[in-house]
Amino acid sequence: METRKITQRVEWVDVLKGICMVAVMISHSGPPTVVKQIYTPFFLPAFFFASGYTFSIKNSFKEFLDSKVRGILIPLVSLSLINGVVGIFKGVPYYVRLLGIIIQQAGGYESLWFFACLFTCEILFYGIVKYSRGLKGVLICAHFVGGRVRLRKIYWNCATVAI
Repeated sequence: METRKITQRVEWVDVLKGICMVAVMISHSGPPTVVKQIYTPFFLPAFFFASGYTFSIKNSFKEFLDSKVRGILIPLVSLSLINGVVGIFKGVPYYVRLLGIIIQQAGGYESLWFFACLFTCEILFYGIVKYSRGLKGVLICAHFVGGRVRLRKIYWNCATVAI
């Protein structure tokens, strides 16, 4: 029988993530442009900050990956499939929805792109933090990867991760 470690939740991080999720829903509900321009630049970076605040490389990569697959990838695939079925009922061809699920590109037919971006970011950052020496090494690696990836159209939001 597999035993999992119970981790202590950081309450303010959970609250911040919840506020950011509500802000995303409000932003997609069509608020006045001026309101959207004021808060839109803040909620996605705040969500990624909150996710990164609790980032840890204490576990092996296998345990880390398992946790990210259970916590990010499975919800992404599940919600994408539901989103895809809803899209088909709205008249979007099934192959367009399926392509959106596979490539996870923001701005297309996949509205859950931030899950793919967060998953990719966490996996990439695990490698950078684990195998670089100190903060200087992390910054150099992140800059190198960012400079190489940012200018290319890459799926799973790797270009967004690099920013």
